[in-house]
Amino acid sequence: MENAINYSSDSHASIHIESQGQLEIYFENKGKILTKQEVNYLFKHFFRGGNSKGKKGFGLGLVFVNKIITMHGGSITYESPSKNINRFRIILP
Repeated sequence: MENAINYSSDSHASIHIESQGQLEIYFENKGKILTKQEVNYLFKHFFRGGNSKGKKGFGLGLVFVNKIITMHGGSITYESPSKNINRFRIILP
C-alpha cells in the first residue's frame, strides 16, 4: 500500500476488495504507467522501474510480496486499465 501511495501522482491510492469464492484485492493509483518491458521485470530482485528515480528503495518489495502470496497459493499481477492508472491485483484462494 505504501508503494501505491509513493508512486502515485497525487499521493493517493485505493484498495478494492472482492470475495466470490476467492479473495481479490486491487491496489490502484494514478501516475506514470509501467512499460511492457518493465512489467517483465517487476518481480525480479533489485529491479526498479523508471518511475522510481529519486525514490528510496532496493527493488526487493515486490519480490517479497510475490513470494509470500505464492507461498499461500495466490498470485499477483500488474495491469494498466487506462493511460494513467496502475493496478496490482492479488488473488488468494
